[in-house]
Amino acid sequence: MTRSGPGDRDVVQSVVDLATDPGVASGPVTLLPYPAAQHAGTFKEAFTEETGLAFTPAAFRAWRLGLLDSAHAMLVVRTELSESGAYEVAYNVHAGPRLPVFFAVHASCPIRTTLLQDLAPLVDARYHSFTRAGELAGPLHSFLVAARRRGRSA
Repeated sequence: MTRSGPGDRDVVQSVVDLATDPGVASGPVTLLPYPAAQHAGTFKEAFTEETGLAFTPAAFRAWRLGLLDSAHAMLVVRTELSESGAYEVAYNVHAGPRLPVFFAVHASCPIRTTLLQDLAPLVDARYHSFTRAGELAGPLHSFLVAARRRGRSA
């Protein structure tokens, strides 16, 4: 989020809206960490509003990793380069819960980092490029249904 702007937030929000659409999600979905997408100018204030804590890197990191530890799946919407996002993915894969990951990769920002490509041998990782959120409806539906099934059997 530290490099994102309002346009990125709007793209992310369109994917969030799709993921929480009952027709796509096939049931209730709670997306963390915020009820709405944020960007570089809003995420620190949103953190403080959500947690009641002053923003510090340590507090933010502990909160975000705690959310991952309590989640059933991970949705990564890539519109910009994000070291924080890469850190969270690495935590999930190598130190955390090994959640299934859905990468919604905007066509303007393909994943070029080799270490984020082809994570499928390590976790259930699905990669989908898009220009409009609606293009993700089918793949996201399949992912959410599979994640819900996996969550019930865990």
